Parts: sequence; structure tokens; C-alpha cells
Amino acid sequence: MHNLTPLSARLSTLAAMAGGGAWVATGAIHLSGRDELRTGDIETALEHLLLGLMAAALVLTAPAIVALARHARTRRPAYVAAAGQVLLASAVTTTNIVGHDPVFFLVAAPLANAIWLFGAIALAVSLHRAGEVARVVAFGLPAVQIFALPLSIVGGPLVSGAYWLAVGYLLSVDALRRRELLPATA
Repeated sequence: MHNLTPLSARLSTLAAMAGGGAWVATGAIHLSGRDELRTGDIETALEHLLLGLMAAALVLTAPAIVALARHARTRRPAYVAAAGQVLLASAVTTTNIVGHDPVFFLVAAPLANAIWLFGAIALAVSLHRAGEVARVVAFGLPAVQIFALPLSIVGGPLVSGAYWLAVGYLLSVDALRRRELLPATA
């Protein structure tokens, strides 16, 4: 397997943790009940902050997805998932800048979400089949999207953030790879 350079490994780790922090902040705002993103226009500073945090979380965790792929049978799904995240971040950023969903958002957002989800599922399966990381790490990838988006109204991004903070930590201490259990000695 191709290993990351020390610098790219460190940057992926920091990006995963920063992205996790952005998801946690987003989830906390949603849980507070102060988010007003259910309307069509983005008008308040809090609405702009939520979209900015979401875009940051999406972009920051993309390199970590690629870093996880070094433990998978194939890396292609990681690039697909990361591309979906970056596309969604671009659409969300455009919405944030113009203050409402532009017409292309109706096509770009569902497409980006589908790309992200299918890439994450394929990567989860590839990681699981390779057997190098724990199941919770592998199958947490698609769950991140489910918690971050459809369950955002109930604070779901807190779970997504916790996942990326944990993965970032495991990457930082080089403990992502599953260790073989040693037989117990009497």
C-alpha cells in the first residue's frame, strides 16, 4: 500500500479534526434551535455561519477520506466521495454568497449528495473487505452523511463531528490499522 508522506499524513489528520470541529459546531447550533435555515433566503449571520461551517467541514474532511483509502482495497471510491463533498461545498458556498439557492443548486446538490454517498458506501465496503480498519471506521463513512444532513435538525452533525475527531485522533497516533489480538497466556 502506498503510504502518505509525513506532511500529507499530518495535514490529513489536522483537516479531519478541523472538519470534525466544524461539524460539531454546526450540530450544536442546530441543537440550540437558533438556526433558521428552513426558509429560502439566507439573511442572518447565523445562517451564513452554518453554511460556512458546513462547507468547511465538507472540504476539510475530503483529504481524510483519501487518507483512509490507503487501508482499502481500492482508492477510487475515496476520490468519488471526496469529489461529491467538494461539489456540495461549492454549491453551499454559492448559496451562502448569493443569499439563496441558485437554480443550479437544485441539480448540483442532489447530484453531489449522491456522489458523496455512493463513494462513501463503496469505500466502506472496500475498507471492510481489506480488513485493516475497524467496522465502525469503515461503515461510519456513509453514516457521517446521514447524520450531517438529514438528521441535522436534531443535532446529527455532532455525531459526524465526533466520527471525524475520532478518525483524526486515530490517524494522529497511527492507530487506525486494526491490530491482531494476541492470544491470552495463562
